[in-house]
Amino acid sequence: MTIKELIEKLKEYPENMRVIVDGYESGYEDIKIIRTLPIQVNVNSADWDGPHDSCKEDEKDETAIHIGR
Repeated sequence: MTIKELIEKLKEYPENMRVIVDGYESGYEDIKIIRTLPIQVNVNSADWDGPHDSCKEDEKDETAIHIGR
């Protein structure tokens, strides 16, 4: 998802609606981290891993925005 796609999706909701992320084990948490992160795209194939992974700056495919708990 790109920033443009995220903004368009968020425009569908009231501006004062809370945004949350999954908790570590259960429940939900408020967003506490918004940062840029160098990533390699589509490098993981295991079902339990996300397809993209963090990497060193000189190995990156892209710079992404990470939103975390």
